[in-house]
Amino acid sequence: MSQKTINNNILRFSHHLSDSVNASVKKMNVFLTDLKGQIVIEQQNVNWIDISNQPKGYYIAFLTDLQGGLIKKIRVIKE
Repeated sequence: MSQKTINNNILRFSHHLSDSVNASVKKMNVFLTDLKGQIVIEQQNVNWIDISNQPKGYYIAFLTDLQGGLIKKIRVIKE
């Protein structure tokens, strides 16, 4: 699982994907969960999310294709 530490409020995903996946996936569904597994953000057909309303902490972002297939799971640390 990749890890991303962010100091701003925008989380972009394209640089976390391999070139082959990135070339074929322009938009995806994103589910951001806290460490308890609760979904705190769910957005569809995007390539970034705004997490400005989320407190500092640890999260897991699940990136899926538009049909719901898992593309990647990323550990996120908001500072």
